[in-house]
Amino acid sequence: MIGLIEERQPLLTVAEAVVPLRSAYVWTCAKTWTSTHERDPQMRYLRDAHRPSPLACLSDTLTMTAILSLLTVKTVALAVHKGERFIIVDPPENGRIEHTPSIVDRVRNGLVFGLEMVLNRDLFFLIESRKRNEEAHKKVQSATKFVFGDRVKQMFYISIFAANMDTDIHNHAGALVDAVTGLADLVDQGIWVKSTSTAQTAFFRSHGFTTIAEVVLGDQNTKWHENPVIIDIMVREPRGGV
Repeated sequence: MIGLIEERQPLLTVAEAVVPLRSAYVWTCAKTWTSTHERDPQMRYLRDAHRPSPLACLSDTLTMTAILSLLTVKTVALAVHKGERFIIVDPPENGRIEHTPSIVDRVRNGLVFGLEMVLNRDLFFLIESRKRNEEAHKKVQSATKFVFGDRVKQMFYISIFAANMDTDIHNHAGALVDAVTGLADLVDQGIWVKSTSTAQTAFFRSHGFTTIAEVVLGDQNTKWHENPVIIDIMVREPRGGV
């Protein structure tokens, strides 16, 4: 009996430029993050609008290099142009193999947590910055719990995204987002993100995300002398899961 192999179209297609975030790209990715987040409204609020010095920028780049080196083991990490734009996505908790965290896992998680505190200036001797970090964490956590509930554990989450919103809206940055939303569609799960600027919100909206909640930072902080910072909680529901 002769069997014919049925030709099938690939279930997930991504732009040719999109590749896994390799260790060789980490330094470039970290520099991309530092340059694109220097003007980020949330970062400006957490850092009290202080423009980072060259030394502080170097410190941020080194810190992000360490974070990315640790995160790429447990996340969906993609890049284009050898790290000039990149995305980090946390997969759904229910899609992970259940096991007791090893000592290595615990050490890795602890290191990432500590490095993120350094990046956000969430340090014990920076009282005002710690207060603002706590405000941001509590408000975002409350908003996501209200709109998603326990479902958030079943969703993808774009935890880090670095691209120039002025030049990349219709370029390779979009290919990165399309790749991860395509993955979410493939397994029939939603994907969410925190947008911290109007440019980001417009960008994600053009890729199928909608705002379902807003978080306001600094509106009741008498030490903040700029406009309150708006964080959009955005979601994209699955489209035609398999």
